[in-house]
Amino acid sequence: MLRTKFLAAGFAAAVSIFGLTACGGEQSVADACKVAQETVAASQADIEASMGEVATGDYSKLKEGMDKLSKALGEAEAKVSNKEVKAALTDFKTSFSDFAKLFDGVEDGDVTALADKGQEIQDASTKISDSANKINELCPAA
Repeated sequence: MLRTKFLAAGFAAAVSIFGLTACGGEQSVADACKVAQETVAASQADIEASMGEVATGDYSKLKEGMDKLSKALGEAEAKVSNKEVKAALTDFKTSFSDFAKLFDGVEDGDVTALADKGQEIQDASTKISDSANKINELCPAA
């Protein structure tokens, strides 16, 4: 249950870090952040719908939600030309993709399969947190 709560918190952080503002000119950091925010926000409802059953041990829904978030981040990454923000988005997207892969082959409700991946889950969660921190540094919430 603790992992499920952590995963949900990580997902919420991923979506909420994109509550940003922008300013004019060429694609500055702020402009790039705005593009990323708008792209991820457009997918937010679909991602949240996929994640809705995670608390019940429905790991396939967790993986589905993570895959959708990774796709949305990839779309944002493709639209961003600012090198700093693009690199941060790439790291963030990769972290979520790697995390989602840990659930490949794990049957819904199979807590023992997750227990065997405890260190991998912790490492992947740390990478998600570190990459989210980098985005927060570049794109502080308004």
